[in-house]
Amino acid sequence: MIRKLIWLVPAMLLLGACPKTDDGSGGGADGSGSGAMGPGNAGSTAVDVGCQSDQACGTGEICDLDTGECVPGFDCSQNPGICQFCGEALEDNDCGLGNAEAYCDEEAGVCRRTAGTCDPCSIDEQCGALGVNNLPNKCVEGYCAQGCGACAAGFQCTAGACIPTAGIEVCETAIRCSEDLQCPDGQRCSDYGICLPLCTTDADCSAGEICWQDAGPLQGQCVDGCQTGETRTSNGVSEVCHGNGRFDVPCDTPGFVCPEGTECNAEGICELTGCQTDADCPLVRTYCDTTTGECVPGCNSDDDCGAFEICEEGECKQQGCRGKDVSCNIGEWCCGHDLYDDASSCPAGVDEGSCFLTPDPWCRTCNDDNDCADIDAFGQAAYCYELQGQDENGNDISYGKFCSVGCETNADCPRGLPCVQELPTPTEGVTTKGCLASICAPISEARSSNP
Repeated sequence: MIRKLIWLVPAMLLLGACPKTDDGSGGGADGSGSGAMGPGNAGSTAVDVGCQSDQACGTGEICDLDTGECVPGFDCSQNPGICQFCGEALEDNDCGLGNAEAYCDEEAGVCRRTAGTCDPCSIDEQCGALGVNNLPNKCVEGYCAQGCGACAAGFQCTAGACIPTAGIEVCETAIRCSEDLQCPDGQRCSDYGICLPLCTTDADCSAGEICWQDAGPLQGQCVDGCQTGETRTSNGVSEVCHGNGRFDVPCDTPGFVCPEGTECNAEGICELTGCQTDADCPLVRTYCDTTTGECVPGCNSDDDCGAFEICEEGECKQQGCRGKDVSCNIGEWCCGHDLYDDASSCPAGVDEGSCFLTPDPWCRTCNDDNDCADIDAFGQAAYCYELQGQDENGNDISYGKFCSVGCETNADCPRGLPCVQELPTPTEGVTTKGCLASICAPISEARSSNP
C-alpha cells in the first residue's frame, strides 16, 4: 500500500545554495627538611615507588628516601625528647634522617622527620616545633601549617597557623615543589614549598588587574586595580590612580617618574602607552600584546579574526560548519554537529567541519513499504509515501515515492526537511513520525548525480 500525501510546496523548489549565517621530593622548601611528597604528588602515578615518607612505614621503621624502602629507625620510646637532638648532641648521629628536623613518633617508637606544609598529620608534633616564622607549627584539619606571624604569599594567618588563602582544602591536592618549573601552568612554587596560583608581576594577571605585592592575605593574588584618574588622600597626601592601576602622587610631582610603559599627561596621570586590550587593535587578525602595548599578528579570541574564521592556538583559521541550520545548504548535514556530532560517523571522505548531502536512508526512493522496512530511527516505523502537489498552474503533479525516516523534531532531519508528526500507517488510527517533504525529490536527484 502506498499512501499519497499532498504537499502545498512550489514545484520549482530546488536543492541549491542558501545564504550562510554568518616532582621535587627533596627537602621541604619551608625549611622543614622533610623528604615527604605532598598529597598531590603521592597519587600522581600508578607505579609503586615504595615509601615516600616516614609515616608510610610501620612500627619501629622510617623511610630510606634514596631506595624507597622502610628500614629500622632510631628508638625514642624511652626518651621522646631525644629526637630534637638528632645530628647535634647525639655524637653526629642523624638518626638515619639526614639531619632533618625530627620528632618522636611515640606510636611507632622511632624518631621521624617532621612533615612540611600541607603534608598529612594527626598531631602538632609531626609538623615540627618551630617553622620559618620561629613560631610553633600546627596540625590543622589533618594538614601541617606554619605558625604565624606574617605568612608568605598565598597564605593567611588563621588561628595561629598559615593556611592557604583559598582554604586548607587546597592541601588535598597540593603538589610539593622547590622551584616554579615543578608546578602546573598558571601556578608558582610558594615560599612554603607547595604550588599555588600566585602572581609576581601585573603581566601574570588579566587586563584591569594588578598583582598585589604588599604583605598580607592578598599578597601574590591578582586583584582589581583602581580606575585611571580616580583620586584619594592617603596619610594626608593626595594621590591619583595612574594607568598601571595603582595610586601614587601625580606624575608632575618633582622627582616622580612614571612607571615603564606609561607617560605623564597634562592632568598629572601616568597614561599607558600603546594598546591596552585587543579592542584597541582594529586590524583583523591582530591582538594586543599587553606587555609591550603593541598590536601584533595573531589572535586571542575569535573576535580578533575575520568572518567565518576561528582562533586556534593563537592563529586565525577558516571556520568549519557550525551546524546544519546555521552553515549548510538544503538537504545537508554538518559533520561534527547535530546527529553527526561524532565526526567518525560521517561518510567516508567527509572532514569534520564540512557540510555533506544527506545519505540514505533520508529521501530514499521506494515502490512500496517493503523498500523501507530496514529503516529504524527513533523508534518510528518507516513507510513508503507518494508525495503530491501542484504546479504553478494548479495542475496535480507527483514528486515521487519516498521512505519516511523516524524523528522526534526537525533537529533529527537534514536541513530543510521537516519532521512530520502524524504520518498515516497501514494500521487505522495509528500514525508515525518521519522526515519527509517534497524537497526529497531534488535531494534524491542530487544524490543520484553525485554518488
